[in-house]
Amino acid sequence: MSKDEVVTPHVLIFPLPLQGPVNCMLKVAELFAIKGLRVTFLNTFHIQNLLLKHTNVQFRFDNYPEFHFETIPDGLSEDHPRSSDKLLDLADGPLHALYKSIQLSAEKASPDANFSNSLWEDDKSCMAWYDRVTIEKTVREVMEDKKDEFEKSSSMMAKLARQSVGDQGASSHSHFNRLVEDIRMMRLSTHSS
Repeated sequence: MSKDEVVTPHVLIFPLPLQGPVNCMLKVAELFAIKGLRVTFLNTFHIQNLLLKHTNVQFRFDNYPEFHFETIPDGLSEDHPRSSDKLLDLADGPLHALYKSIQLSAEKASPDANFSNSLWEDDKSCMAWYDRVTIEKTVREVMEDKKDEFEKSSSMMAKLARQSVGDQGASSHSHFNRLVEDIRMMRLSTHSS
């Protein structure tokens, strides 16, 4: 990549599959899209179908060419109730389905068909393309050899998050532009190293 090439940051939003968190994160996603960021909104099939059936979500986000919906199975049967009293099932289902896909991909050393879509292909994600040995080696390297670097990076992200809400405890809403700039800065520093 040349120095003059501008890299558009890519934000992945994966909300808890409940109406409240999904609606809130759709608003955040739209704000990111307005600011020119690439946004992928990862939903369960069930939630996406409800959005398409009961809202104008498709029309609303058609205005943003860099905004994309991607869907995954939620790991629950069609007749399984999806309500707040089944919160643990709702939270565990998508994560279990995603983990299982990653595990199968690693074992086969190829992408799982359920997740082999533009979400993973855009960035040639390790989730879809590396074999199990490579993933284990990378995790071991981070946890053993690069532990200090990982902790420093985590600490920096926490510091940026605290700064984005200000010293007076203001909400992140009042510092949204700062959040967008922090995302752009993190993307640029990733590509410059």
